[in-house]
Amino acid sequence: MKKPAKPISIGQVTQISPGPGFTRVVFKVEKSIGQLEFKAGQYIKLRLKDELGNIKQRSLSISKIQEDSLCLDIVAHEKPGVVSNWRRRLSPGDLFEFTGPGPQSKIDLSANLILCFADYSSIPALRGTLSEKQDLTNCFVLWKGAHQDLEQYFAETLNSENIKILANQSEFNDLIVTFPASQTSLWIAGERNEVMSLKNLIKNDLKTFKSHYISTYWQAGIEDELHRHHKKQDKLSN
Repeated sequence: MKKPAKPISIGQVTQISPGPGFTRVVFKVEKSIGQLEFKAGQYIKLRLKDELGNIKQRSLSISKIQEDSLCLDIVAHEKPGVVSNWRRRLSPGDLFEFTGPGPQSKIDLSANLILCFADYSSIPALRGTLSEKQDLTNCFVLWKGAHQDLEQYFAETLNSENIKILANQSEFNDLIVTFPASQTSLWIAGERNEVMSLKNLIKNDLKTFKSHYISTYWQAGIEDELHRHHKKQDKLSN
């Protein structure tokens, strides 16, 4: 049985960096949903209208929790899509419905090596995951973007000096090959084409890793039905 949607309203909309920039949407957590527990790194499914007035459901990661509110950081690119169009029309007081929250994208942060891939669409979820442990010294991130953007975004809640940014995919591949999978936690999320390209390079059975999280996000330009089909296929292969 589907969970009933709950109301949520926008309290504030601000522009933040990094990279192409983010729109930070601060939602008020009303008393009627106050019994729900929200954490950074979880996601909610917002019910949004497309340009034809049809209701579309989109999953967005919670980037930050404040008193009586939660924040979503939405990348401000110009790729066409329901969320991108919605972001440009936002204003305080707008009311929406959501379901969730869904679980955090957790991995075992006690692993000897934490190896991650993120793009601008997935760094709110990655930051929420890594924020569970403040003394990370063994974390490497392959990042599709400018290094200073990632450092600036992480610095809001993490000691970004302890997170090493890999220069290219070859360094990511070298760590996968040379470090024992049983001592490695793997976190990979972003637009589907990038994620599947990396996943195909991992020769180990995913079950041999200490822990792993792999998620394909919406690939710009594809329709809802094809995205759902891909998502089911990808979950089966994980």
